[in-house]
Formats: sequence, structure tokens, C-alpha cells
Amino acid sequence: MLKSIRPAAAVVFLTSTPDFALDAFQVRAKNYLLKPVQADPLYAALDELLAAPRPFPVELAAEGGASVVVAVDRVLYLECTDHRVFYHLTDGTCIRGRTIRVPFLSAAAPLLESGLFLQPHRSYLINAEHILRLTGQSVILSDGTEIAVSQLRRREFRQQYMDYLSGDRP
Repeated sequence: MLKSIRPAAAVVFLTSTPDFALDAFQVRAKNYLLKPVQADPLYAALDELLAAPRPFPVELAAEGGASVVVAVDRVLYLECTDHRVFYHLTDGTCIRGRTIRVPFLSAAAPLLESGLFLQPHRSYLINAEHILRLTGQSVILSDGTEIAVSQLRRREFRQQYMDYLSGDRP
């Protein structure tokens, strides 16, 4: 339930039985500790959580020459339509970006370079922290949005997502 509310939340399982290991894997738990908890594994798990990168602010170029600064974890996905980028946020708002005269990936380069955003389709970038699940042809985000994964990118997208989950990213 916690992951459905905040997909990026760090979860550490603390239990007296290894029976829930599969559940921990399914919610991408950061660690799994068995009771009685020993000090060294507990401190190691806490150190890992504290060392995890924190959300950083990003500047979004809004229409009318304005800029909006938001924490990167608030950005669900970017959509490019008719040379304009739309920034969809976790609170349901959509920031209408400026008209772009460069390729979409050039305009979105700072987000793409963060290693948090994946491209399932030529017109979308998705914040990997908000992916709830992959289906055969699409990705479901934390707010319920379903975005198609193009057939040409399907294998590469899945691999990028697996790399993201394993921590093997820029």
C-alpha cells in the first residue's frame, strides 16, 4: 500500500521469517532483515538509505517565458506534442512547456541525463521511480496513467528499466 501512495519510498522488511522475501522483491524493498536484528546489518541498511540520492530540483521551461522549479520526484512524465513539451506532475497538474525548435531529447537532456527518465516512445519520457508495472505493450505509472511502449523500443526499454532497478545507471 505504501508503494501505491509513494512508489519511490524506501522499504526495509523487518520480520521474523524469510517467508515474505518474494513480497519484498515485488515492492523493490531496499533490504530484508530478520529478527532478532543484529546491529551491523541494521546500520548497514540505514547507511544505504541515507546514502541514496535525494530528489534534486529541476527547472522546467514553461510557456510565456516562465520557468518552474520542482523536485524531480514530482515529475511523472514528459509528453511532446506539436513541438511543445508537457510536464505531468504527481499532484495531477500539467505544466505546459514552451514551443521547442530542437529535438525532444535535446530539450529534455537534463532529465534524461539524470538516469531517472526512460523513453518508452519517441514522444515520452517517464520517471522510472513512478513505474508501477510493465505490461506486454505499455507501462503503468503510479497515478494510473498507461503509456504505450513502442514495439521498436520494447526490448531496450525493458533493459533500461532493469538496469535502473539494479542501480546500473549513470
